[in-house]
Amino acid sequence: MTEQKLGTGTFIRRTGITTATMRVLEAGGVIAPSRSDSGWRQFSESDVAAALKWRLERKYGRDVPAADRATA
Repeated sequence: MTEQKLGTGTFIRRTGITTATMRVLEAGGVIAPSRSDSGWRQFSESDVAAALKWRLERKYGRDVPAADRATA
């Protein structure tokens, strides 16, 4: 069974981050969505988990990856 991929809208709703932050997290290597044949981002459950972990770490003042410095 293959893992169901999530579109950008679903990913944003589930994680509570903005599209700009999503792009920064992708550029910083925190998330690694695949791309559809037409170029749309497709997120996995592990991408959701990584983004939620990033949010929690940032919320509680923990040092987070380079992506955090770009969104500060």
